[in-house]
Amino acid sequence: MRNDEKKMIMKRNIIWVIAVIVACVVLVLVKCLINVNAEGRESVVSEVNTNTDATKEVKSEDKTPEISKVRNICELATVECYFNNVAKSVKEPGTGLSHIGEKERKFWIKYQVKVTVAYDVSQVDMTQEGDEISIYLPDPIVSSSVVESSWNKDSYVISKDRWLQKNPITAEDQTKAVGDSCSMIEEEVRNNTALISSAEQQARALIENYISQMGKINNTEYKIKWITKDTVDTSDKDS
Repeated sequence: MRNDEKKMIMKRNIIWVIAVIVACVVLVLVKCLINVNAEGRESVVSEVNTNTDATKEVKSEDKTPEISKVRNICELATVECYFNNVAKSVKEPGTGLSHIGEKERKFWIKYQVKVTVAYDVSQVDMTQEGDEISIYLPDPIVSSSVVESSWNKDSYVISKDRWLQKNPITAEDQTKAVGDSCSMIEEEVRNNTALISSAEQQARALIENYISQMGKINNTEYKIKWITKDTVDTSDKDS
């Protein structure tokens, strides 16, 4: 019985030692986990604080409409249209002895012209008083250019010249004829109130959208006052 009791006592001691060791290991692991979680929480808090500071910096900036942005927008408010055109001209006989025998010559040049309705952005201006913004929008400028790909040898219709005393149609003659024809188209476009109004409405809509977006950032409802050449001329007459 004594041997059995000794064995039982030894087993109990061994079990006790193992339990103590396991308990120590558990305590060490728990402590490590607590430290890791604490470090993780500190890292998250640090990141949140950094983002908050960045947000404060963004909010503290003066986000108001800028004239440079308005002018950039006006560059986008461009209306382009294409016309199939024919430049017609007559080359009269020259004067003087050296031109005796020359004949009148007619010529046509078929081509395509691109007409652009745009703004001189350097003339666009903006002033601001509180939540009221005044924008000066000048009259749009009409310009034209020949579509080079539309011009080839088949574009010309030229009357015959005399065999001896010739009256040649020069490059200058052609350039002048096309230039005069383009000027006529430009004038027609300037008188096309629907087309000019379309360019103006497009510019206003883009600018109003930009200012509206800036107002949302600032929590401000801006009031826009449009100033045109007509309103300026009227105020000058009244004064």
